Amino acid sequence: MIKIILRTGLLALVLLLASKAYIALMAYQSISQIKDSHQQTFLLTYQWISSDLNGTVSVEGIEFTPYLLKRTFYIDRLDLEFDNYLALISSLSEVFSGNFSALKSLTMPEVRTELKGRSFQDWFAREYPALWLKPFGLFGCGEPQGLSVEQFKKMGLSEIQGSVNLTFSRTETLQDQFMLSVDLKELGRFRVTTQWLDNSLHQAIIQQSIEPLRLSAINLNHQEAGLFRRLNVICNPSESKERSIFSALTANAWKQALDEHGLIVNQPVLDSYREYLLRGGEITLDADFGKSFKLAAYKSLLDQELFGYFSATLSLNGQRIEKPELFVDRMIIDPPPVVPDTQTESLEVPKPEPGYRQVAIEQLADYVGHRIRVVMADQKDYEGRLNAVTEYNLDLIRNLPGGRVSYPLMLNEIETVEIWFNTEAHPAPAER
Repeated sequence: MIKIILRTGLLALVLLLASKAYIALMAYQSISQIKDSHQQTFLLTYQWISSDLNGTVSVEGIEFTPYLLKRTFYIDRLDLEFDNYLALISSLSEVFSGNFSALKSLTMPEVRTELKGRSFQDWFAREYPALWLKPFGLFGCGEPQGLSVEQFKKMGLSEIQGSVNLTFSRTETLQDQFMLSVDLKELGRFRVTTQWLDNSLHQAIIQQSIEPLRLSAINLNHQEAGLFRRLNVICNPSESKERSIFSALTANAWKQALDEHGLIVNQPVLDSYREYLLRGGEITLDADFGKSFKLAAYKSLLDQELFGYFSATLSLNGQRIEKPELFVDRMIIDPPPVVPDTQTESLEVPKPEPGYRQVAIEQLADYVGHRIRVVMADQKDYEGRLNAVTEYNLDLIRNLPGGRVSYPLMLNEIETVEIWFNTEAHPAPAER
C-alpha cells in the first residue's frame, strides 16, 4: 500500500514537473516567435518564466523597447491568469496567437519608463488621425498637448511609474468585454471598459487591422491624483493661489484647439472641463451604442453630434452633465475640393442701398465666401467672411494684423445673421 502511494505521489510529481516544463517551453516558443516576427518593430528581453497551480504564468524581468517611441519600458513581472491550471496548459498557446477567450486577466504590477523619447500621442498620430486625441490633450501649459521633460522634473518626477491590469470576460449578450485599468500614481488613474462584437477583436489581432473591429459599448473614467494642483503651481506661478484663473485659461485654450480642428463643444462640456481642472475628482464618459460601430468607418462620424449619435452621458464627480454636445465639423476636418463656378449669371434685380441685410439662417449656405455679421444670443457680435456652413455651425474668418482667425459659431446660439449687399443688390464678397 505504501509503495502504491509513493508511486502515485512520484508519478504526480513527475507530471507536475513535466507540465511546468511544458508551460515554460510553450511560453518561450511563443515569445520567441513574437520577437522574430516583430524584430523590426521592437526589442524584447526577459529573465525568467514561471507558473503556479492556480493557473497563472509569469514572465519576469521584461525590458520592452518600441523603436518608434525611442524609450524602454521596464516591467518587473507580467502575469497571465487563467481559470485554472488545466486551462493554462490547454490555452496558453492560443493567447499568444491573439485568442483571449480562456484568459481571465493580464497584470503588470510595476512598470517604469524614463521621460525621454516619444509619447503615445506621437505614435497614435503616425497611425491614425491625430484630431481624435485632441479632447484628451492638456493645454495651457508646456507643449501644445502635454508637458515637457523639464516641467515633469519640476514636479519631482524623473520617470513615469505605474501598474496595468487588463481583465477579460463575456457579457450576458455573449460579447467580449475588456477592462483596462492604468494607475500612473501622481499622474492619475484611468479605466477603459469596452464591449466588442463576438470575436471581432481576435480577428483584428490576427489580421493586424482595425477593419474587423466592432465596438458596441465604451466607458471611460479618469481619476485625478493632484496633477492639476501641481500644474497650477508650475504654469501659473505669478497667481498660483488663484487656481480658478489657470483652470479658466486652460479650458479656453482647450476649446480653441478643438475648434481649430473641427471638434465643436458646447458650454456645458467647456464648463465641465474647467471645473475638473479646478476641483479634481473624477470624470466619466459612458456610451452604449445599441448596435455595434465599425471602427474603420470613423469618417461616418463627420457632421455628427457624438453624444447624441452614441447615446453617451458625461458625469463629473458623480453628477451627470446636462445636454453635453461634441460636434464633428466635416468642413474643417475633411473639406471638399473647391470647384470654381464658371456659369454664374447675373440676376436682374432692383438696386437697393448698400449695407447689411438680415437673412434666414437656413439661407446661409447661399452666401459662403461673403461678408457677414452675426449677433449671438449673449449679444456678442462677430463680423468677417463666411467660410463654411454645416448642419450645426458656421465658420467665420476675420483678417487680423497677426493673421486669420477662425470662429466656429453654433447655429442654435445665433440670434441674427446679416449679409452685406452692395449697390447691385448682390452680397459683396469679403476681402481675402
